[in-house]
Amino acid sequence: MGARQLFRGSTHVVRSPAQAAEMVQLSNAQPEPTQGKFGRWSNKDLYPTLPEHRTWNLWSFFAFQFSIALSPTTYNVGASLYAIGLNWWTILIATIIVSVMVAILLYLNSRGATWYHVGFPTIIVAILYTAIQTLYASQFMAVILRCVFGHKWTDVPNRLPPTAGITSSNLLAFGILWLLQLPFAIIHPSKINIVFRIKSVLAPVGLIATMIWALVSSKGADFQGLGTADAVTGAALGWSFMKAWNTIVSNVIPPLVNIADLSRYGNRPSQTIPMPVGLVISKPLVTFLGIVITAAGYKQFGDVAYWNLWDFYSSVLDKYWSPGARTLVFLAAGIQAFATFATNLSSNSMPGNIHVPSLYSTDPYSPYFFYKGFNLRAFGSWIAAVVLVVPGVSGNLNPGSVGVAATRIYNMGFLLSTVTA
Repeated sequence: MGARQLFRGSTHVVRSPAQAAEMVQLSNAQPEPTQGKFGRWSNKDLYPTLPEHRTWNLWSFFAFQFSIALSPTTYNVGASLYAIGLNWWTILIATIIVSVMVAILLYLNSRGATWYHVGFPTIIVAILYTAIQTLYASQFMAVILRCVFGHKWTDVPNRLPPTAGITSSNLLAFGILWLLQLPFAIIHPSKINIVFRIKSVLAPVGLIATMIWALVSSKGADFQGLGTADAVTGAALGWSFMKAWNTIVSNVIPPLVNIADLSRYGNRPSQTIPMPVGLVISKPLVTFLGIVITAAGYKQFGDVAYWNLWDFYSSVLDKYWSPGARTLVFLAAGIQAFATFATNLSSNSMPGNIHVPSLYSTDPYSPYFFYKGFNLRAFGSWIAAVVLVVPGVSGNLNPGSVGVAATRIYNMGFLLSTVTA
């Protein structure tokens, strides 16, 4: 029977998550067909995952989380951190520390879903970040089309006004990329782990090959030229380091929040242990590769720091316009486009389900009922965590509008909010 019916049909009151998990595990019967039973409030993917769909294994979870960091948001994080006075090795140390912290939270967040086999829908976040990651991937698509069509692509007239923030050719690339990733979005999550396995192999190979080429062709790298601010020392270094934590963790939030939507396809919590390991390895690696490639490009392309990888590839085409260069850039940009929309699938598309039926139950013994249908502890935790950083948000949007203390609290927002909540 389904988990909801199991709880309601039992003569025992469910008093803890552990007891509920035990009841679910003791029920070996095939879940009853429930699709459409709750009308528009339900679909089959909102119920506990059927045993035949629990296809993710150790390698699947490792490949998934290892591949998450292989994205533009991790690659170019160094740009923000150089701007606050850090250098490459302090950035790397901050990335390692944050990766370990987040890996622990990631594993803890994944355990509940591997016990109960239910997800945690986040539709609003999914809509926002799907658009952002699709835009990133479309930038690589524009590079690919330039490799194929040459000046015919770059000479496409722009019919859009400057206020659009995008050119006609880039909008076309966006549409093409969206059409290419659409078929992957309709594949059931239980069958899509092969995509992350492929990405976990191709994407790092593409980045490492790009780094080797950049270092060889430029005969080294210029790390000093990347700094847009004077190097900080003393107390200023400490506060910049804390701000770096906040910056680095910001692009890990989507998978940290919605990991339940994928860990539900495992059989037991121990299968997700390789997942935090993959994060700790890949995030510092990609950050380091991004810094090295940018520093090598800075030395080679006229003292310009191309923190976006698609800009780096475009500069390669500007300088080395030959069949060989176009072929290599085509392959490299193709790998990164694939890697980016694979990130889109895992972090945004699949976590977009809405309406968990159990949340609408009026049964006082429902595991989600709490106090008259409200989880007061959750509300209190959220308010306490958010209130701490609200003044700092104002200061970030309007520099100088709040005091130094509020700004520093905001720069420590993730750590303070997590501990407070």
